[in-house]
Amino acid sequence: MSSLVVQKHSRLPRKQTEQPKPPAVKKDYSVAKRPLGNIPAERRAEIADQVLSRYMLGEQVANIAPEYGTSDVTIYALLLREHEQAWVDIQQARALARFERCQDELSESKKEVEVAQDALSLARAREKARIAESQLKSAQWELERLLKRLYGQDQNITVNINSDLGDRLRRARERVIDAEVVPTPRQDSNTDNSDHNI
Repeated sequence: MSSLVVQKHSRLPRKQTEQPKPPAVKKDYSVAKRPLGNIPAERRAEIADQVLSRYMLGEQVANIAPEYGTSDVTIYALLLREHEQAWVDIQQARALARFERCQDELSESKKEVEVAQDALSLARAREKARIAESQLKSAQWELERLLKRLYGQDQNITVNINSDLGDRLRRARERVIDAEVVPTPRQDSNTDNSDHNI
């Protein structure tokens, strides 16, 4: 039996060696379905209060969650299911604080533009002002979504529909006069010329 040698750059198919598949890892979704379900309700309320107070001070939920041995998704689910209004209130407060900080940064950067001494410091101040303005717009967008009643855009649309539309259409049909088209007699061109000659 002769053996076939396949060169490195040959177009012939190479024999594929099967690699062993890694064992399937089972994921535990029970924590995500029931946030901290094995913990009593009093302890869950205590955890939520601690997370909310730390979040209000500026910490992120993703950094807080590992201390409780859970994921940030589980903490979010806990907050939304059992403390939704407190969670919304704190998000609104953070959005307001961020908006005011961005306003302060923008006014400071505009002052730097005004007092710039040379071209380099002017360019830096303008870039800083541009970044501050985009951050302010982002904070304003967030505030409009979280505090619609105070900062949302008024988009009330009033539509008036007349109920007497059918009556108006009926009256319009009555006003149409049915007329018969009567053809007009054609005048002969010879008769017209004879009148002019006389």
